[in-house]
Amino acid sequence: MLDKIDKKLLCRLHQNARSPISRIGRSTGLTREIVSYRMKKLEEEGVIKAYIAKINQSFFCEGVGTVLFKLTKFDEQRLKDILEFLRRHKAVNWIAELSGTADIVITLLYRNSEDLADTISEIIHFIGNNLKEHHSYN
Repeated sequence: MLDKIDKKLLCRLHQNARSPISRIGRSTGLTREIVSYRMKKLEEEGVIKAYIAKINQSFFCEGVGTVLFKLTKFDEQRLKDILEFLRRHKAVNWIAELSGTADIVITLLYRNSEDLADTISEIIHFIGNNLKEHHSYN
């Protein structure tokens, strides 16, 4: 179970995992030794799995959009086919399966509004009759 100190440390690491341990200690009110010990413990417990770079996706394109899809009348194989299509699509950057008001969420990278519209139309066409509704955000 994570205590307040672990949560504070994880929050700080989430903001910038490349910060020196001494800076993390100062910003959390902990000593360098405690930060180092806690980080090692969290790694050993599998709470911290990796330290990754957060990339500003807009450097690679003009925009990043999000689309939520609600599906209807589909079986496991059709869902696998749709997810595989999305995984292979050149504009799709990220995919997640959901439960609730939407079944799938994706993020798209696009060059301009026409490119975004074309990509969404292509995906909607592939999903076809299995699409109940979709919502786009950019």
